[in-house]
Amino acid sequence: MNQSILYVIAGIVVVCIGLEGILIRPGWMKKILGLNLFGTGVFLILIAFGKRAGKECDPIMQSLVLTGIVISVSVTAFSLTLLQKITTSEPGAKEKKT
Repeated sequence: MNQSILYVIAGIVVVCIGLEGILIRPGWMKKILGLNLFGTGVFLILIAFGKRAGKECDPIMQSLVLTGIVISVSVTAFSLTLLQKITTSEPGAKEKKT
């Protein structure tokens, strides 16, 4: 079995776990984690498809995956901050001014 095929299979498994977390699991935290798993699986698949026969990985695929990782971390940080703000605020309560 080729190494690229193993990466594709692992990527498909991680994408399926992420989809299950997004679509089926209740709770926003589990949906955010499912979205992260989905993105990680896509990155694995992209790296596997970027592998050339007997050569190094395609640098364009590597740069796309690296950019995707940076964007994924930023979106995760933003969504977790937004989730924290939503869950800690009480309806009708005013914010304290410091």
